[in-house]
Amino acid sequence: MPQHITEQQLETYLLASETLDDAQQKNIEAHLEECTLCRENWQMLKSFYQRVDEALVSPPSRRDEELAEQLLARETKALPERGVVKSALQHTVETYAEVVEPFRRTAIERFARWVRYNPVKFAGATSLAIAALAMLTMTVRTPKDPNPTFAEVKKSVLKVYNKEGEVLWSRMAARISDGSTRFGFEDSPIDPKFVTIEDIDGEGRNVVLVTGLTTSSKYGLDSLFCFEGSGKLRWRIGAGKFATFGKKGIGLFAEPAFMSLAIPRTGHDKPRLFALVGTIGLSPGKVTELGASNGVELQTYHHRGGCSILQTVDIDQDGKDELLIAGLNDGFDRACIAIVDPVAINGHAPVPSDLLPLEPIPQSNEKYYVLLPRTDLGKDIALTPYNNVTKLEIVGNARIIAHSREGPLPPDKEIGGVVYVFGKDMSLESVTGDDTFVSTYNKHYGMKESIQFKLEYWNALKDSVLYWDGEKFVNTPTMNKRHAAFPPLP
Repeated sequence: MPQHITEQQLETYLLASETLDDAQQKNIEAHLEECTLCRENWQMLKSFYQRVDEALVSPPSRRDEELAEQLLARETKALPERGVVKSALQHTVETYAEVVEPFRRTAIERFARWVRYNPVKFAGATSLAIAALAMLTMTVRTPKDPNPTFAEVKKSVLKVYNKEGEVLWSRMAARISDGSTRFGFEDSPIDPKFVTIEDIDGEGRNVVLVTGLTTSSKYGLDSLFCFEGSGKLRWRIGAGKFATFGKKGIGLFAEPAFMSLAIPRTGHDKPRLFALVGTIGLSPGKVTELGASNGVELQTYHHRGGCSILQTVDIDQDGKDELLIAGLNDGFDRACIAIVDPVAINGHAPVPSDLLPLEPIPQSNEKYYVLLPRTDLGKDIALTPYNNVTKLEIVGNARIIAHSREGPLPPDKEIGGVVYVFGKDMSLESVTGDDTFVSTYNKHYGMKESIQFKLEYWNALKDSVLYWDGEKFVNTPTMNKRHAAFPPLP
């Protein structure tokens, strides 16, 4: 880093290091070791924010309270009329308006919290002085309910709202697609759920779980952030370690990503938070339970092949949810569905003997593990030798509808997919092709009678569905015999 570090860069490094990738952080650290001037600025900045932190916990003076009450009793004051100062001040006021703080905090406390949660919006000491003045020129309204209910991302800004539709806090969210927790986010290569609002403590207070806030990959999906209702960062975790399946196994081919979250009903007093972490459809992947207080991994289900779907389902209708995981097992080159008891998920999914994990990871105890066959059309057209579950639907009493597609395909091809309907005990009720699959199949093979009416074809696919019995795959609906033998975790 040949030039000096700007105050904005130092503030970002101090207050929001998660927005910098590893290379940027290392460059700043290396420069601070070599440059005396920047190191002095760094020390001064740290001292300033240490005083800010002290202000956050210090009791307000009576004078502060009287000033706050006077400000809150009047409308927003007019801003100064002088050139640059007015322009900068107006911009700062508009920026501050994105964050709503409880009015009982003193002006300094409110401003300090705003600085802490929005560091990237400052350009140095001048901005701090202008912003401090702006704090005294506007009214801060009290949100009726401090509990976050929904959130939206628009033009790289994340805003979190309470049930009344009031903004609780906001944060820069570069590279996250526009969208909301109510209506979904814009399509992306894996359509991740960027923002989730849940009560992960079981205490009636929601937190905001966000992925995509960093810039180390296209959307920065390799980290998960947990924010309190106030906007304070509770924890941030990375994707962590993945199992190595066999010496000739496929390694991490793409940046890891947090692809989905689930909080199943388990009968315990406290909720349990699970995250599906994968490599954007490639191998390997894992589902891991995260500690609510610190985000640490508590137990992990390792999978050979990319899975992009994590849902909950009460498969046996006992009032307790199982984890429903779906995607691809590239050890067998087949689409897969796993149903796992969330109380004890430790272990690895079925793999061929030559692809067993190199680490000492036990075989898992899935309740059900199912492989779906490829089609002859996919074998003839697809560029790779596997299919993949791309969509799951749960209807009625735990009936599962799985959509399997071949792929990837040549750019000018679209062959649709096959739909599998599973009923009680994962018994297979029907197998059919969607309209695109039927149309493409008829055209590709010059069918005189539509494949849609060839029952023997669909029955052959049905008979090719395989179930893991704990030791081997069989072609009849079977529960994993290891499931009942595995001791649950406390």
